[in-house]
Amino acid sequence: MVFDPRAGFWLALAYLAVFGTVVAFLCSLSLLLEAGSGVAMYVSVLSPPGALVVSIALEGLRPEVPTMLGMMHALRGAWVWLRTPAAPRRAAPAVTVDKLHTAPHATDRIAPGEIADRALIGP
Repeated sequence: MVFDPRAGFWLALAYLAVFGTVVAFLCSLSLLLEAGSGVAMYVSVLSPPGALVVSIALEGLRPEVPTMLGMMHALRGAWVWLRTPAAPRRAAPAVTVDKLHTAPHATDRIAPGEIADRALIGP
């Protein structure tokens, strides 16, 4: 493996490392938290086909069959997601502090998922 000693190579690599991964991840996480999983899905699924269209139009890329199959698969998945009706949301049960403290003795061991079970079911 040979590394390019030119500064331009290292600057481009640093740019891709920072903006192509770290900043992009923080932006997608912010989108997920602010807009929800549906919108985040559209962005993450439709970005690669969008980048492919830009490369075809501006760079003269001639995509091969596997590339086109992948793009069609991504677009079909987004289309199926759009046509699938959303499941009704259930309201979360109210949890009170007294329901969490149901162990008869302070020395009793509680399994990791048992606190959540007790909060939902009660004593």
